[in-house]
Amino acid sequence: MNLKEKKFFLKNGYLIKENILNFTTCEKIKKILNKAILKESNFHNKFKKNKIFKDYGMVMVCPYYNSIFLEILKDEKLIKYINYLLGKESIVYAYTSSSMAPQKKNFSSRIHRDTKKFIKEFITNIGCTISLDDFIEDNGATEFLPKSHLFSKIPKKLEFDKKKKNFI
Repeated sequence: MNLKEKKFFLKNGYLIKENILNFTTCEKIKKILNKAILKESNFHNKFKKNKIFKDYGMVMVCPYYNSIFLEILKDEKLIKYINYLLGKESIVYAYTSSSMAPQKKNFSSRIHRDTKKFIKEFITNIGCTISLDDFIEDNGATEFLPKSHLFSKIPKKLEFDKKKKNFI
């Protein structure tokens, strides 16, 4: 990460880097995640008698299903950004995945913050989104609110919709 990228990140709350993982790795991960999604859905549906699991597509602990998810954390193209912003002693406190079919929703489609803590001018955590498929408007690219890392409260839907961007 260079100084220009760091300044952009600190100002806007995001940074987009392409080609962190190669195509073959992405395809392998997709197969593993599809199996994990089915297992997690079956698990949740077992306990939700007559209710639909509303967070279908979520995998809460990816490394539980395959060590490839731990290998990603060793990839210098990714980890150098995390280490630069948080230090080499930072810890992974969540390792989730969210997949959604077109026109479907789960937790990741709700306006949310990835942490409950807000400490002004201090980076408590960062989230990394790794797109295994191209994000385009037609397939529902992830929406985000630039500079929302500077907000002490989660923005209202109207504010979010007015200023949101898509990861394309």
